[in-house]
Amino acid sequence: MRSAHGKRVEIVAGAESRQESVWRALRSVRTDVELVLVHDAARPFPPAAAVARAIRAAQEVGGAILACPVVETIKRVGPDGLIVETPERATLWAAQTPQVFRRTELLRAYRAADVAGALARFTDDAGIFEGGRRACARRGRQRGELQGDRFRRLRAGGTAAGRPALGAALRRGVVRGDT
Repeated sequence: MRSAHGKRVEIVAGAESRQESVWRALRSVRTDVELVLVHDAARPFPPAAAVARAIRAAQEVGGAILACPVVETIKRVGPDGLIVETPERATLWAAQTPQVFRRTELLRAYRAADVAGALARFTDDAGIFEGGRRACARRGRQRGELQGDRFRRLRAGGTAAGRPALGAALRRGVVRGDT
């Protein structure tokens, strides 16, 4: 299959969880591929310049994510519902996608998490990659996730912001494109 840009695309069946879907796709990537970009459909169309910064950072240190500085005040709350602390906002960033990693290092991290039965506890790939070095590439303004009706319209084959629909890819599973 070819993309609209003429690139070869392979569809890998999705799984019950995001982590399992990425694990399946990661195992299907050719061994000559240096970097992999993991991107979810909740925040489509990231700025190309931000993605390029993440790629450069991953080439340098092994992994990078797109992220935005947190603008809200965050509270850490105990099991009793009482506020425990207010973390320094300047140190908090909201992780987004794509997240970019050296293929061999991410494969190693996923394999270790899978063997330990720990894939389900992670909420993003940078978490699975915790043992490796990662950089944070500023994305720009924070965008909310596509959820509810907006997500269902895209999945059904609609469009957002005049850009091509994501429907076919989302209905079939994980899309892996080769450059």
